[in-house]
Amino acid sequence: MSGRRAGTKAMLPSAGYETPPIVSADGLVVTPITEDGCQPVTFDFRDSPGSPRLKREMVAAFAKACSATGTLRRPRSWKTSASILRRFLAFTAEGSSPLLSVQQITPGVWAQWMLAQRADQMKDVSRRLLLLADGLPQATRTAIEVRRKRRLPAPSPSYTMAQFKRIRSAALRTVSETEVRIDAGTKLLRQWRAGEIAEGSGDWRVGWLLDELSTTGDLPRYPSGPFHHEVKRILRTLPEQFLSLLHMLYPSPTDLGAMAAALICEQGWNLSVLQEMNIPDQRPDGGVSDVAIHRTEVVKQRRPRSKRFASNNLVDLGPGTAGRVMAQVLAITDHARQSMAAQGLATRRLLVARRCSKNGHHEPVWSLGPSSSSVSDWSLTLNQSGHGLDVGTLSARTLRRSHQVLYGGTRQNSQRVHEDVYLLRDEHIRQETAPDAVAQGLRDAVDHASTTLRMRMLTPQRYSGHGTDRAGISASQFADIEAGRLDTATGACLDFEHSPFTPAGPCSASFLLCFGCPNAIAVPRHLPRIIYLHDALTSLRSAVSAAVWDTDWKQHNARICDLLHTNTSDAERGQLRDKVTDGDRRLVDNMLQRRLDA
Repeated sequence: MSGRRAGTKAMLPSAGYETPPIVSADGLVVTPITEDGCQPVTFDFRDSPGSPRLKREMVAAFAKACSATGTLRRPRSWKTSASILRRFLAFTAEGSSPLLSVQQITPGVWAQWMLAQRADQMKDVSRRLLLLADGLPQATRTAIEVRRKRRLPAPSPSYTMAQFKRIRSAALRTVSETEVRIDAGTKLLRQWRAGEIAEGSGDWRVGWLLDELSTTGDLPRYPSGPFHHEVKRILRTLPEQFLSLLHMLYPSPTDLGAMAAALICEQGWNLSVLQEMNIPDQRPDGGVSDVAIHRTEVVKQRRPRSKRFASNNLVDLGPGTAGRVMAQVLAITDHARQSMAAQGLATRRLLVARRCSKNGHHEPVWSLGPSSSSVSDWSLTLNQSGHGLDVGTLSARTLRRSHQVLYGGTRQNSQRVHEDVYLLRDEHIRQETAPDAVAQGLRDAVDHASTTLRMRMLTPQRYSGHGTDRAGISASQFADIEAGRLDTATGACLDFEHSPFTPAGPCSASFLLCFGCPNAIAVPRHLPRIIYLHDALTSLRSAVSAAVWDTDWKQHNARICDLLHTNTSDAERGQLRDKVTDGDRRLVDNMLQRRLDA
């Protein structure tokens, strides 16, 4: 007998429970609680300028915005809004007649504040806070709610394909170098803890410092603050002393920039997504497959609550793939999370780094997530080392836009947003293709992509035939096919210079589109490779979301299935799998990893 299975009831709080207040008794200190139940920062407005009553009223509005029902959900947003609120309070205290309460904020006062601000963020945040304030005059509320037409800034041009590939290669190289460096440092620490290093040797002394740093977060110091004399003596044996010791165990903020750039190049994530991304929580395959699959949570804070959370499955198919990059990032940051846990600062954040010294009086030495300048700071270090990217100051936003333009689609946006915001506003897209060619090319591409299988197949009987029986192929073309001179990653091409998918010039379309191209042809020796491609797409289907599969892979897979089912039997397909060579596997893997893109 089947029926609905009842879930476990959530534990309710005891009778009389009240949510703890986030505002102090005097109404001037706010301690917001994040969505995961943490209280990472306190905002104290007691020393801010302004009358006591006005401060309490505005701080109450700030607390509403930071509450569970408010619009400010991230610590970064809290800090920005608190800073703007302090500037607004200072504005109300200026002049010969400072404001005493929210009721005295007239439309004229609001207009003066707006004229004094240039940044749109200053205006937007102060507008939201004032609308939450109790006692605001209705006339002022009406003036604040008036919408003003804002001219959207012109987006910076996306990077070209050559620039994007250069950035991606540099980011992957830095990530690999960082992984090797930290692996060597953690290996030395493990050997020291296991007693495998001769006591008193140079490595033993460095291992002792690594253990102190990993366990306590610092090195032995005198009560006055400087490092102990013995510590200084050991540090002097390292190229950059304390900084070198840190980098043996932990990534630097600059390394975070390289890791962020690599993940943006692979997945097109926003920097804000990476700033809050946690480590993958589970393996979709249960950890039983030989191919590692990392399930990552993606949180889009600006979306409606019902659409805010999503996930991506990153498949590790070898070096340079998204899954391998995620595995490298996890290995690089793993010891940093272990050290934070040992120091009572446990976190599940993916991108974690250790600064050399405290940034200010109250900032921690740990960096959780890349800052807005991490990617550009990383590119500057490349310029200083003589390995510049030749793209000016690297921007995470432009890098993400470039991924959307070059490899885009509708993964994270609707088709309309993808076309209107990314493609039509991109300078390179407008300059490289004339309007008529774009329109015609898009129509032709859609027509051809939506057709059924167009690749021709020469069966063994027709392949061994002669003349016109070879599907209208000339003798010279047949000789070239037989010699492999016309081979592509999926079959052979009879006319590389005149592609239905490229408006002019040699074909630069994906090799997967060969299955929908009338210029493409397959012969029996191509079938093992096509079988392996079909099996790879079948495995990929379980690792990506339904939306990604429908957008990127479904139509290609349908054409491949049509070709195989039309020209081979089940028994023949089993025999063809035994004929797949290592060269076939490498070629198909490189194609699926976009290493063969023109």
